[in-house]
Formats: sequence, C-alpha cells, structure tokens
Amino acid sequence: MKIRSKLLILLLTVSLLPVLAIVFLTRISIRHLSSRISNDIQTKELRDATEGLTVHVHNYREAIMGSVSALRVSLQLQVREVENRLATQNPSPHLFSDKTAYGLYDTLTDLSAINPQEGQSHPKNLNFQKQTLFLTKGVAPLNIQKDAVRLWTMTPVYHDLYESNRGRLFWLYTGLENGLYTSYPGEGMSPLPADYDPRIRNWYRVAKERQGDWVPPSIGIDVATQKLVLTVSAPVFRPDQVFAGVTAIDMTMDNMFSGLRIPSALKDKAELFLVTLGKPEAEIADELDILMHNRDTDDFGNWRTKVKMPKLLSADTDAFREMLEDLKAKKSGLRIMGYNGEKAIWVYSGRIGRKAALVMIVPYAVVLRLAEQTQATLLEENIEQLRRAGLLIFAIVAVAAILSFFKAKKFTTPINQLALAANTLAEGDFSARADIYTGDELQRLAEVFNDLGPKLKEHENTQRSLALARAIQQNLLPQQAPKLPGFEIAGRCRYCDETGGDYFDFIHLPDSENTVGIVLGDVTGHGVGAALLMASARSILRNASLHFTGDLAKLMTQFNDQLSEDTGDDKFMTLFYGILGSESRSLIWASGGHDPVLWYHHKQDAFEELPNTGPLTGYMKNMKYEQAGPIILEAGDILLVGTDGIWEAEDPSGQPYGKDRLYEMLRSRAKSSAEQMVDAVIASVEAFSAPVPPSDDITLIIIKAL
Repeated sequence: MKIRSKLLILLLTVSLLPVLAIVFLTRISIRHLSSRISNDIQTKELRDATEGLTVHVHNYREAIMGSVSALRVSLQLQVREVENRLATQNPSPHLFSDKTAYGLYDTLTDLSAINPQEGQSHPKNLNFQKQTLFLTKGVAPLNIQKDAVRLWTMTPVYHDLYESNRGRLFWLYTGLENGLYTSYPGEGMSPLPADYDPRIRNWYRVAKERQGDWVPPSIGIDVATQKLVLTVSAPVFRPDQVFAGVTAIDMTMDNMFSGLRIPSALKDKAELFLVTLGKPEAEIADELDILMHNRDTDDFGNWRTKVKMPKLLSADTDAFREMLEDLKAKKSGLRIMGYNGEKAIWVYSGRIGRKAALVMIVPYAVVLRLAEQTQATLLEENIEQLRRAGLLIFAIVAVAAILSFFKAKKFTTPINQLALAANTLAEGDFSARADIYTGDELQRLAEVFNDLGPKLKEHENTQRSLALARAIQQNLLPQQAPKLPGFEIAGRCRYCDETGGDYFDFIHLPDSENTVGIVLGDVTGHGVGAALLMASARSILRNASLHFTGDLAKLMTQFNDQLSEDTGDDKFMTLFYGILGSESRSLIWASGGHDPVLWYHHKQDAFEELPNTGPLTGYMKNMKYEQAGPIILEAGDILLVGTDGIWEAEDPSGQPYGKDRLYEMLRSRAKSSAEQMVDAVIASVEAFSAPVPPSDDITLIIIKAL
C-alpha cells in the first residue's frame, strides 16, 4: 500500500473519530455553558432588580418621613398662630377690612351666615380667599363671636402654609371646645352634615386627652370628601393655659404615592403598601394591616365608620414571620415568598414612625423574564454555531485527506508534531515542545512555539501571584466598620493597580469598649513593594496598639522607629491615628505627614482642617510627634480622613479634583449615611477622571456624629 494511502487511512482514523467525539462533547459543553451564562444573567438580573427596588423603597420611605416632618413643622407654626390669636383681647370684627396685605379677605361682620340651612353649607368650589365657619349643633353664634373673629384672622396663615406645602396639604382646620369649627380652604366641595361634631372625632379626642406636643399621624375618612386622609393634630391653649381646642392638618393618602418612581418594566406589576404593625392604639402585633395600597380606590365607607384595614399576608408563614421580626426590630430587608399564589419578591423598609412601614411586592417571574429569554436565545445561537462548526470540520478533514495524496510524510510529520505540542500546551502543560529540524519555516515556527510555553507559564505565575497578593491585602483591610454609639463610621479603599500602598484600619483598644482607633496611611508608590510595606506597617501598628497607654505621641514614635527598619531611603509613609470616644463624643489624634483631616461643622455649615502633628513615618528614626485634641463633635458633624488620591485626581485635561469640589460633595450629602457618603465620594472621583481610571489609590474614612 502506498504511503499516501496509508497517510489517508491514518488521517481519517486519527482525525475523524476525535472530531466526532469533540463535536459530541462540544455540544454538551455548549449546553452547559449556556445554562451557566443564563444562571449568571439570572443572578445578576435578580441582584440588580432587588438592589433597585430596595433603593426605591428606601428613597420613598425617606420622602414620606420628610412629608411627615414638614407636616409637623407646619402644625407647630399653626398651633403658635392660633394661640396668638386666641390671646387677642377684644378683637374687632373689622380686623381685616384692609385688603392690601393679601388682596383676598373680606371683613367678618355677620355671624348669621354660619351653618345656613340648619347647619349645612352649600356645595361650592374651593375658595382660597376665606375659611369655612361651622357651629356644632346646639351652639349659639353669640357664644363664639369673639373666637370666630379671632380665628377669621388665621386665613393668611393658612394661605401661606398651603402655598409652602403645595400639592401636599388638603385641609387646615381648628375646632374649639365651645363648638366653633373653622377650615381652610373655604366653602368645601361637599356640605358638612348637620350632626357633625369635631369634638368627638379621633383627631380631636386624642389630642385633648394627651395635651402634648402633637398627635402622630393617624388615618381617617374626610367628612367633606369621603377621601382617605392622613391627619396630624395638636392641642391649643388660651393664655391662662386652659385647653381651648385642637388644630389639625389633613394630607390626602392618594397623594402619598405621587412621588413614587417605579422602573417602567415593573410599573404594571409592582405593588406598594403602607402598612402598620397593629391597630393605632395597640401594641405592635404579629400581623400587618394595610393602611394604603397604590392600587386602592376611594371606597372606604363614610366618615361615620372606622376605616377598614385589610391584612397583608403570605402563605410562606416562616418567611413572613421573619419579615415581621425585622420590622419589629426596625430593620429593612428583602424576602422571596408567596403572594396571591405566586412567588414574589418582598422589599420592606425600616419603620416609619412607631409602627408604620413600606412594603413593595414584585412577581418573581417578571424579574427573571429577561434571563429566560436570554437563555433561549443563547441556546439557539450556540446550536446553530455548532452545526456550522461541524460542517467546517468535516470539510477540513476532506481537504486534508486529498492533500495527503500529494504531500510526503516529511511534510506532514512536523505539522503533526506542532499540533500535538499545541494540544498539550492548551491543556496546561507549559513544557510542551516541538522538535523539528527541517531548516525551513516549520523549524522557525517550532522555535517560536518552544519559546511560548515558558513565557505563558511566567505570565500565569505572575498573574496568580498578583491575584494572591491582592486577595491577601484586601483581607488585611477591615471587612466592616465598628458600631460605636453616637456615630456612623465607614471606610473604603480603591486601589488603582492590583495592589497598593493605601491602608486604613479600625482598632479596638485594650480595656475600652467606648473608644476605637481610627487609622489611615499612605505608603509611597504602588504595586507589590508598597503593599508589603503597608502590611508591615499594619502589623507594627496593631501590635503597638495592644500596649496603648493613652499617649498617641509615644505610640507614633515607637511606630516610626520600627517602620524605619523596614524601609529604604526611597520609601516612607504618611499616617493618621485618631482615638474616637463615644461617651465624650471627642477625637484626639496624632498625624505623621498626612494631609489634614476635614471637619464639617453642621450647625455652622463650615469646614475646618485638623492639622498635621509630626513628620513622615518610616523615613528615619528618633522623630518627634505630638498629640492634638480633643475636639468635640456635635450632631451632624462629619470628619473625612482621606489620601491625596481623592483631591489630586485629574480629569482628562489635567484639572485636579480639588478640595473645594470635595467640600461641596460633603455638604450636599450631609444628611446621608456614612456608608452612602463614602460611596458618593469614590463615585464622584471616578466620574471626574473618566474615561481614564484614577492614577492613584483612593482611600477614605467617614465619621458622622449622630
């Protein structure tokens, strides 16, 4: 048999069978890969969706709490103005005959217009120029004439409160113990019933019983419009501290969801509930009552009946009970459990007030729909690619079989050697070689190939070493901030290379549970050398802190002397070490060549820099350091300890980020949590440098006094 025939048979035997096996295994691998990709997409979609929903629920909780706070401030102003007017002696019925102040108000001269037609006012459009005056059945107008004139002058106050809270307030009103009731805007859309008595309404009764600052928000049905309203009320007193009545503000419940922004893909499916743990006057219970639902109608009965409060339930009782425990503990979170017979994602906020909370429910299938569609598309495309690859492989085998008739074994053997060596290399054996000595391009190709294995091995070893070094260095940094009463603390380190020289730490000092050591340092340079020095500095500093006696200057001197033994002439480190105390709300510190700490005074809306107290560390021994402080932190104050990678970051044109920009960032985020401020600063610096990543490590610690 000719060699060409033998070569053909050999080629078909050696090549075709492995090809068939490869096709089969590749098909299985592609299906497995498609499934893994789909699972990854599913996980990412679920994570992104839940994170987004959590942010929406949190933001809306903050918006509701802001609305309640605004209502309380408005109510306090309303209480003050009502009491000032009730203190007016001998009020004139012509007190508002001059319309120049607002150009709106008529003189109150005729009290016979109160309660026309046996206690009912005519249905009219809202009148923002006047109030509606109403007398409880059985009260004579002459008995309340002076108070009616006094409260009539509240119209401009009500008007200003209504305008400053436009879109938020519904009614502003005052009911007196003598039976007089006034409301703004005037001449409401529906008449007041003849038997209406504000003194027996819950908002009046509870405020009278407590006679405190204010009554927390409660749910009720408006007597005029039958709408569901949120009411805040407070008692008012006459100059002799005798109880005079109650003044209150209504906010419509259907406007509470007006600011909600749900992603368009989930808008038709997401349901948002305002719930309460138990009835208004009861202790916290093991159930959720629905106060409000974003798909509610106005069918709540009428003002004479109590609001019907349906239950929010889930068939997954264990998960539901865990959610209740979180809400009792004022925690926010996320659960996957049943709702209306379907698997759903429940996202819930921390409590609003004493017993209210927000719960958003989204069907689980809606979130994962994109992942399922992607999986089907990937599988279809991969099968088609597999068919094409199979045809191509068989075509190549056929061509190789034909060429083998015209090529000698001398030509095919080197190629087979290279192919065999390449397969070995692909399997991870970097010692694979092709020993070819043909004196032509094949030999040159073999020489290049033989150099490739050692280089790939060296590169892989380097990448593994860097990955290991990065993992080790990340584990040296704190995984979570300490919990110190009266403060929020957060820290973050973002390296520009695989490893870096920035360092921060939270050190629990011996024999003290109410203090914590705040440490942040910056080693010169980047890469492995800086990372090693950073690890050495961390070890020295933690060991020195175990023997801390209260003298930061001494600790810094000892640290500098030991670190200097590990550094050369071209390496040093800047370091800030502060002791934060929760009982004294104070900070003492010592600083070795580090940039000043930024102190934002919340009350004064001003910034101050805490000075450096000593030279660079690690450069030479026997350096002197001083301890500074203490400073006392007030509620809302913010301390930022950071490295120069923040303010020295440059945009593509070379313009630095600067401290002024950082000041504005902190000022605008002053109400955020410490963790949110850390994220915001890093995101701002990266956005400023985009599209080029920051060229220096970014490390910072935020301390916010509560």
